[in-house]
Amino acid sequence: MKTSAPPLAKTKRALGQEYEQLAADYLSQQGGQLLAKNVTYKGGELDLVFWLEDHLVFVEVRFRDEATHGHPLETITRTKQQRLLKAARVFLQHHPHLQNQPMRFDVVYFLGNEEPGWLKNAIVAW
Repeated sequence: MKTSAPPLAKTKRALGQEYEQLAADYLSQQGGQLLAKNVTYKGGELDLVFWLEDHLVFVEVRFRDEATHGHPLETITRTKQQRLLKAARVFLQHHPHLQNQPMRFDVVYFLGNEEPGWLKNAIVAW
């Protein structure tokens, strides 16, 4: 009798894309308009870019299955913050019509099966 193979585990990238979509759906439900997704530049990536609450919002998405190794927010290191800032600057160079808008960095995070968390102004650098 032939047994079926165990289901393939999702790659880290596929899992990341799944959570990015959940975050995008969540922010859309909060009245946001998605402007860009997975914007990659040399040295940095922006998970989501939204127009939300009259702000241009750069959104970092984080997830953890459990808090054993720390909360998802703890994964945003100083180095990660610098990469996000660099990517946002390049994004604005490519979209000059957005440069004079009020802007901020938010984090949407997931921990296990809990509802998403949303931290506004998570990175203050402007």
